Amino acid sequence: MPRLSLTARGFICSFTALSAALAAGYFMVSAAIRQHVRETLKQSLYEHQEALDRQAASSNRDLLHTVSALAETSGLKAAISLSREIGNGSADAETRAEATQTVKAQLQEMAKLTGLGFLAVLGPDGALVTSTATSAAGLNQCSLCSVDGKLYEMLSVPVNQGRENLGSLVLGREFSMPRDIAGSQAALFRNGALVKTSLARPVGLSACEDRSGCVVRIAGDRWLELPIRKYAASDGYALYSLQPLDAKTREFTQAAAANFALVGCAALAITFLFSLWISRSVVRPLHALILQLSDTEQQGRLPQTFATDSSTTEVYLLASAINRAARAVHDANETLDAAYLEFIETMARALDARDRYTAGHSDRVSEYSVAIARVIDCPADQIEILRIGARLHDIGKIGVPDAVLQKPGRLTSEEFALIKQHPEIGRRILENVSRFRDYLPIIELHHEDYDGRGYPHSLVGEQVPQLARIVHVADAYDAMTSDRAYRTRLPEGRVRQILRECAGTQFDPAIVVALLEVLEKHDAEVQYASPA
Repeated sequence: MPRLSLTARGFICSFTALSAALAAGYFMVSAAIRQHVRETLKQSLYEHQEALDRQAASSNRDLLHTVSALAETSGLKAAISLSREIGNGSADAETRAEATQTVKAQLQEMAKLTGLGFLAVLGPDGALVTSTATSAAGLNQCSLCSVDGKLYEMLSVPVNQGRENLGSLVLGREFSMPRDIAGSQAALFRNGALVKTSLARPVGLSACEDRSGCVVRIAGDRWLELPIRKYAASDGYALYSLQPLDAKTREFTQAAAANFALVGCAALAITFLFSLWISRSVVRPLHALILQLSDTEQQGRLPQTFATDSSTTEVYLLASAINRAARAVHDANETLDAAYLEFIETMARALDARDRYTAGHSDRVSEYSVAIARVIDCPADQIEILRIGARLHDIGKIGVPDAVLQKPGRLTSEEFALIKQHPEIGRRILENVSRFRDYLPIIELHHEDYDGRGYPHSLVGEQVPQLARIVHVADAYDAMTSDRAYRTRLPEGRVRQILRECAGTQFDPAIVVALLEVLEKHDAEVQYASPA
């Protein structure tokens, strides 16, 4: 047996010990990474699902507002009332069928105008009056119903005529499986039996009874099964989200394993130097990334500023992925906010358009308000809030009957009391959507007088926000210079005289001066443009 020098023995022993330590470390670190990634992913999925649930709840609230507005349509109420009167009388079957067809025609028109798929009217006793479907029985007993061979999620609001209940309006939104996002799938069960799934191979899939979610094995892989929605107990339906735990964990660990092996081999040659390099290039940026993630939990928002200057691929990829996810969330929120705003602005224009005397009123008030704000040097962000808030200032009139809004004669005290409710109705319509928070003071307070005699809160002077005071003046000017059902427009000179007389009482004097400056500038431009 050849003899080995002490140096060789020491080298072999050190090499063997170091190799064993590296191998053991590799397996231990890999296991820890897999466990950490799995737990982090589970927590991220829970939070993501909660965010989706909040967005779905917000969408349902907005949809319920839409259905409630449809239920207040005078044409629908008139058709239902006529159908009830004919049905309760001695009319023949043909007459009753014609009355029911009138209600159905109203529903079809609403579905066409709003893009809502299935609509139905139920009587006060819950019995079906008519619907846009061929067959729609038992709608009052289910929240997820089969209609004409399709599944619909049901929303219902009462239809009232004064204090009398005429029945209820039911909206059926066609059920669809959630979209596949980053490998996620979905499954619909009924009484524990699988009804529908987006999985290609649902082998081993069963309903999860744990409300906090279950880890299940499907075709050999582990999946996180989260309950998305439970429907009415009588329906027996339950919708679940399926997230691929093993697949997502592998995405992180495979790249980590390759790089760890490379670093381990290099460490056999220059252990000390590379240990220092690893500490600086891996531990510190990863620790900084974790600290930044912890800060975002306290702030309640995900920024797009995670550092991507790390020389370690995994840290760079993780930070880049988080930044991309943050941008996607931000863009999605911006798109959702824009959709909300476009929907409410459309409702405001529809409110103006239902009366030929107020057509274009909100847009004109918005233009006058912006012109005033520029004269008094309002900041650009406040002008943008003012531009949109002025368009929405009368949105609360959705809740005021047409008979009062379009009455040609003088309003009674009871009718005027109804009109005075529209600022608070407008606030209630929009206050649950955070995107509209900046516009609420304009909508609620644009009828407050400078001397405190306005409504709804009788605020005085600068207790009323400046933007609301601007809209108050612009609204009054447009009303006086426009034809209304109860009077013709006032002469321009008389309107300006009224504004001067009411400055300091009904209106903020500085804003009246600004509006008059806008009007005088407009007069000068018109005179300059006219031929000599």
